[in-house]
Amino acid sequence: MSPALQFWSSGKSQGRRSLAAMGAGRDCKLLFITDSLSGRRLLVDSGAQRSILPAKPVDTMAGGHGPPMDAANGTPIRTYGTRYVEVCFGGRRFGWDFVMAAVSTPLLGADFLCAYSLLVDVTNCRLIDALSFASYPCSLGGAGALCLSNTLATGDLYQRLLAEFPDITTPTFSSAVAKHGVEHYITTVGPPVYARARRLDSAKLTIAREEFATMEHLGIVRRSNSPWASPLHMVTKTDGGWRPCGDFRRLNNATTPDRYPVPHIQDFSAHLSGAIIFSKVDLVRGYHQVPVHPQDVPKTAVITPFGLFEFLRMPFGLKGAAQTFQRLMDSVLRDMPFLFVYLDDILVASASADDHLIHLRQLFGRLSEHGLIINPAKCEFGRSSITFLGHHVTPQGAVPLPAKVDAVASFPRPRTVKSLQEFLGMVNFYNRFLPHAAQLMRPLYDALRGGKPADVLDWSPEMADAFEAAKTALANAALLAHPSPTAPVALTTDASDYAVGAVCEQWVGGAWQPLAFFSRKLRDNERKYSTFDRELLGLFLATRHFRFLLEGRRFTAFVDHKPLTFAMAKSSEPWSGRQQRQLSAISEYTTDIQHVAGKDNFVADCLSRAVTGSVHLGLDYAAMAEDQTADSEVQAYRAAPTALLMKDVAFHTANTTLLCDVSTGQPRPMVPAGWRRKVFDAIHGLSHPGVKASTKLVGAKFVWPGLRRDVRAWAAACVACQRAKVIRHTKAPLAHFKVPERRFDHVNVDLVGPLPPSRGYTYLLTMVDRTTRWPEAVPLSSITSAEVARAFIMAWVSRYGTPSDLSSDRGPQFTSELWTAVAEVLGVKVHRTTAYNPQSNGLCERFHRDMKAALRASLTDNNWADRLPWVMLGLRSAPKEDLQASSAELVYGQPLRVPGEFLPDATAPWSVSSHRAVSRRIADAFVPIPTSHHGLPQSYVPKDLPSAKYVFIRHDGHRTPLQPPYDGPFRVLAGGSKNFVVDMGGRPERVAIDRLKPAHRDIGEPLQLAQAPRRGRPPATASAPALAPGTVPTPPLARCPSPVKRSRYGRLVRPPVR
Repeated sequence: MSPALQFWSSGKSQGRRSLAAMGAGRDCKLLFITDSLSGRRLLVDSGAQRSILPAKPVDTMAGGHGPPMDAANGTPIRTYGTRYVEVCFGGRRFGWDFVMAAVSTPLLGADFLCAYSLLVDVTNCRLIDALSFASYPCSLGGAGALCLSNTLATGDLYQRLLAEFPDITTPTFSSAVAKHGVEHYITTVGPPVYARARRLDSAKLTIAREEFATMEHLGIVRRSNSPWASPLHMVTKTDGGWRPCGDFRRLNNATTPDRYPVPHIQDFSAHLSGAIIFSKVDLVRGYHQVPVHPQDVPKTAVITPFGLFEFLRMPFGLKGAAQTFQRLMDSVLRDMPFLFVYLDDILVASASADDHLIHLRQLFGRLSEHGLIINPAKCEFGRSSITFLGHHVTPQGAVPLPAKVDAVASFPRPRTVKSLQEFLGMVNFYNRFLPHAAQLMRPLYDALRGGKPADVLDWSPEMADAFEAAKTALANAALLAHPSPTAPVALTTDASDYAVGAVCEQWVGGAWQPLAFFSRKLRDNERKYSTFDRELLGLFLATRHFRFLLEGRRFTAFVDHKPLTFAMAKSSEPWSGRQQRQLSAISEYTTDIQHVAGKDNFVADCLSRAVTGSVHLGLDYAAMAEDQTADSEVQAYRAAPTALLMKDVAFHTANTTLLCDVSTGQPRPMVPAGWRRKVFDAIHGLSHPGVKASTKLVGAKFVWPGLRRDVRAWAAACVACQRAKVIRHTKAPLAHFKVPERRFDHVNVDLVGPLPPSRGYTYLLTMVDRTTRWPEAVPLSSITSAEVARAFIMAWVSRYGTPSDLSSDRGPQFTSELWTAVAEVLGVKVHRTTAYNPQSNGLCERFHRDMKAALRASLTDNNWADRLPWVMLGLRSAPKEDLQASSAELVYGQPLRVPGEFLPDATAPWSVSSHRAVSRRIADAFVPIPTSHHGLPQSYVPKDLPSAKYVFIRHDGHRTPLQPPYDGPFRVLAGGSKNFVVDMGGRPERVAIDRLKPAHRDIGEPLQLAQAPRRGRPPATASAPALAPGTVPTPPLARCPSPVKRSRYGRLVRPPVR
């Protein structure tokens, strides 16, 4: 084949004059393509730099001049300018600026071929589109024809070198066996997977049909009868067109993964130190140059509306395809250290031009030996700087590609969590170029917490500043040097309250050159570490991140926390487990840790230090700056002899200068008097921390005289904190109840239930005499006020008479009008306990515990109504430890006879006179025994509660998980040792002291009292009729209720309303 028909890649010889060589060829076969619009035959000349058309008379008469052009023999060619002409090959139109010259044969040069990615296939007489593989038929010219020859220029070394290997530029896919001998295997488990053909619109269907026809003609696919079938998927191309491919997701799920490693994309610069000339080689449809193993070809079948096709060559989208191709490239180019191969992209770097030609020759020879085809349209040769894998590579180092930076700079503000994740992914690709990425984008990362991809973002000023700062940082990304294996290396780390950062540098030419940056946002638990632990964590994370650069090399670690420099030699104090693990891991790399002051640690210090702009908090700093100038107290600190270092600092978002203290390394604005409460509310209102935490948070960001005093007072008086936080519950000391001297003079009543239904009963009315502890328990089927009052009169009043006092809780039965009317008629004084304070009715509560325990121990089923009399007999007969007698003995003067007794207690015969005398003697000698404490629980009453004017009341009823445990504040009407009278929305209410805590208020702020919580009341019942004085009341006869149906657990069954 004539060397005149070899490839040439455009754009590789800038600075040299164009060349179109002319000559007469008698024995050569040249390639021509016919323009269907004009009918002219154009010579396909891949070695000519410009495309030429014969000049027309109008061009010669105009006398213009085009670009200078010489023939191969050095003779000049007269040109008359350029003209835009459209040509049509194979039904596709192309527009191009042709040079009008004094020649007889039109010529299609390398500029046209490279612009449209057209490859020359001389063997099959056609042009091939390198992107779509569409082919355009050509014809060979006869011998002896006068034509344009394209002898290569003697100065174009890389073009001549490429011409020596014509087979690496001619795509051939029809061969069943590739020279390199690598095949793609698809190892699957389970039965074949299949899918139905997806419907396509007419435009996509036409494109897909043409593409598969082209691939079938090239030998990439063939018709199939496979039981496997993956659906066809149309992917949008960058130019707006469509590319058909297979949706192999179900096939990939059944495929065994290939674990062959793919190089890290950032490792391309590892061996570029000292290189000054670069070339980039790209393969044509690299995946299609790898055959699929014959037994696995049916698994690649793709079902389309126009048939089933299977791939003979490895398609895109298969699991393990990248690993197979990387294995191929490594096996072909593994012993060439001047190369970096990432899939189908090859970077060649050399220290001189002569070495570069040798390296390229070795590369081309290896590719030709193994039958791999390159795409000249995407290749670049002999460049002093080059773009590779999204980076701009120079002899000095690498920076992000300007086009990628522009894409990030023009990225609109994300509206959803998913779009914000896409933006952060674009920035994180160049994370190693950004010195303070973690600290810079901390507000953006915080916005992703707990969010779903479709959630709409609520943009704050901090997020907006971080978004713009990330764009600016990427635009000003640092140049990272290529690592030198012989240069001294240093690792500099630093840590702040929010992030850790590090920079790995090498000493070259008397200066430190950055190799890469690292930063990471601290987790919530890591932010609680001490300064030493944060600095140690930063050094540990940095050594682990830069392990590939530091392992096996001597280096020094620089930190700005001096105690860390003694960590390796310190043995007197035991380390924690975490510190031991981290120090042990660091010692595997280095034990040379040296101190460098923060002001000299320029690089790493900026990775973690916060700036003034990060503390916006919704404050108007421009207005604060104006108030600073008018505040004499603030201005006095400019020259005051204090430990503060006052300095005017520019606030970048508002173009404002604030007077700040910079003694801590972070600017802290001096807050005027009128802004201090606003600053506190902005910081404390975020999460309402405690007094100490609030003081630390405010003091870390702002400063003013008396800051600690003010913050402590404001935090202690925060109503929201007092309502939501429990410091320590109030526990009043125990008091003694006075025991009445007369039996049955004071009775305690209560209700028990609901219980499991037993003989129609589900509740118990319990009554206990305070003097003798005599209990009564009456089963009830309902607990209406009428039923409870009836049971009390029939079971107690009818047997033991009317008591003077009656104690109960605040149940609706005991607070009803009926119960109150009955008590008034009987002349009983009613005592009700305070709400949620059952210990005030402790006599009944203690009896309930004993009764329930006895029932649980003796029952074998739920028939507790039959067992209750026997339990009551046992409880009445049991002796009380403090009384030294049983309740029955105190009531009847002698113990009750219980089952199992065979011998009577009395031996003398019984007589009325003697028994009356003994009973009166015992009654006269009866003295009530006071109650005793069975334990002394620790009491606690806040010292300022007795004198408190306002209190919070603990919400002991049902509350939701996020409901505050306290209600209030409420005004105190009267105090006491056991209870307070509190104004509950205009109504006095007696509340137990155990539910109260004092309310601290800010004198300078108005206190807004809380509204009283609503309480449910039972429906009003008819009051008892008035009785004449001296009339004995009869129990109220309520209407007999209708039968009530209950579940086995005592719950009321309500029939549906018809």
